Amino acid sequence: MRNLKNECRLKVEGVNIDKIYKILVKNQITMTNIDRPDYKILYFNISVKHLKRVLKLIENPSYKITICEYFGTSKLFHFLKERLAIILVAILFIVSISINNFLINNIEIYGNQLVSSEQVLLELESVGVRKYAFLSNVKTDYCEEIILEKFDTIGLVSVAKIGNTIVVNIKEKTLNNLVSENEEKIVAKYSGQIISVEVFEGTSLVKEGDAFKEGDILVENYYIDNNNNKVKCRANAKIKAKIWFSHSEIFENEIEITQRTGNVISNSYLYFGDYLLDSKEKEITFSQFEQDETQKYIFKNNFFPLISKHINYYETENIVVEQDFETNKDKIINDCYEKARKKVVSGLTVSKSFDTINHIDNGYVVSAYFECETYI
Repeated sequence: MRNLKNECRLKVEGVNIDKIYKILVKNQITMTNIDRPDYKILYFNISVKHLKRVLKLIENPSYKITICEYFGTSKLFHFLKERLAIILVAILFIVSISINNFLINNIEIYGNQLVSSEQVLLELESVGVRKYAFLSNVKTDYCEEIILEKFDTIGLVSVAKIGNTIVVNIKEKTLNNLVSENEEKIVAKYSGQIISVEVFEGTSLVKEGDAFKEGDILVENYYIDNNNNKVKCRANAKIKAKIWFSHSEIFENEIEITQRTGNVISNSYLYFGDYLLDSKEKEITFSQFEQDETQKYIFKNNFFPLISKHINYYETENIVVEQDFETNKDKIINDCYEKARKKVVSGLTVSKSFDTINHIDNGYVVSAYFECETYI
């Protein structure tokens, strides 16, 4: 029955052990299971509720007091108390594993060449799809709509949840997409010039040497019969053309720029995955400002995604500065070529490149072109 009581066993070492008896009896402390193997050593049990009082009563440098063992429910409480940190870590680990089953652990993107994975990830993040966000919040149909709307070079896209991973499969547009069919008409998707045209069905609106721009109808979806009537059909033609991919930049002799004044306001946030745990926010009193955001993982793992986020608001002002065109010309031309080349459809061979500079009020228009010949 002793093991069912809330007791503890003490060991007292020192001289004049009899004095311990007298002190405890005087203070009405019940001792049980007393054992004295040596005249300087005494073992006995007391109720756990009296432990602090007993330790205080016999507090003396002459005595060494040791708690040997706990019994009953107090033994369990003592066991848990000594191992509290381990138990909490174990509980946290189990909870984290459970939560992790509902989080996005990875985002994989396949089939993209013209569009970078980083660009796609930014668009997904704008709708809340990021690592360690909750899978249940991901609307795959909406993600597909956003990607198709943002990137003209993507023809098809699928977004799927596979386990804890978001998989994005992309099919980009190729040569066959240089023209589009609008109500069975042939409509140009890029600007260019006709080299030759051979119409099988429909009515051509262009001839050799004609220039066209994006959106122009090249072949109508009808033909004129022998009775001079319009007959509906599906436009079908073999068209060879020069296709131009270009980019232009406007250079202004005087521009208004924004610069920072040096005043800054900082706000900080603490997140568990997508959920805000704590924040320290100050009112933004600037009439004009720029902001930047930094984010770091306090615990960078799948089980406990604790994230610290800081947003800095920098006060700004506008000033007018003068620019020299000749100093900047080469860089502007090179930038135009670089951006124009990125627009060239995969699979086309560039036959010619050139640039133009046109004077306008308060500046210049600089353009770079890549010319390709292809059947469309």
